[in-house]
Amino acid sequence: MKNLVFDGLINARDISQSNNIKEKRLIRSEDLSKLTDKDISILKDEYNLKYVIDLRMKKEKKVKDKVIPDVTYIEIPFKNYKELKSNPDKKARKHKNGIFPNLCEYYRLLVAKDKKEYWTKIFSVIYENEDGAILWHCQQGKDRTGILAAILEYTLGLSLDEIMNDYLFTNTSLATPFKYKLISWVFLLKKLRKEFMELFTARKEYLTAALDYINDTYGNMDGFLEQMCGIDKIKKEEIRKKYLKNY
Repeated sequence: MKNLVFDGLINARDISQSNNIKEKRLIRSEDLSKLTDKDISILKDEYNLKYVIDLRMKKEKKVKDKVIPDVTYIEIPFKNYKELKSNPDKKARKHKNGIFPNLCEYYRLLVAKDKKEYWTKIFSVIYENEDGAILWHCQQGKDRTGILAAILEYTLGLSLDEIMNDYLFTNTSLATPFKYKLISWVFLLKKLRKEFMELFTARKEYLTAALDYINDTYGNMDGFLEQMCGIDKIKKEEIRKKYLKNY
């Protein structure tokens, strides 16, 4: 795996980098607000970008994505950590320290049954796209972007180890904002610094929490694909034919 080189993106990669997935078809990244004209040309001319799936809430779009001509934008407004407020169990909302958000619980909520409309819409784009690239992103390209990448990679036949490695690879490129690092050292007690900074990293237990929830709630990942995404065995095979090199 490796990051794609763009002037205005630091956490972007083509998920085909180390497997059988066709190149220049499926891209994950952070928000697109800092794209340069050169970046836009690359996405249009080299990647033939057709769709951008924006996973952010409306409130997160104070700085809008750069508009790429002739690209269809799909808005899927998954909530950020505020999603935890919908959980009636107050203890489940917080990290064990009782202060910061419980990201394991957040990941479970991202694949909960009330998100069916979102997942069905996402996979209808993936299924119907015939050529060109699809790019999906949230704010940092870590949580919402990561869980979508994981489920799509499973659909395309990657092993759980490959999926986890790709998810954790985000930590090699994700630039934690300086202001958060400063806050963690100046204002927080030493024992809380680690937990605070965990909010801005991809961690194995986060993705595992979502995968375990999927197995417990839908039987397995195929159950999630069918019940939540509208992707049965036949459609899964058709998706693989579209996006895999040797299939």
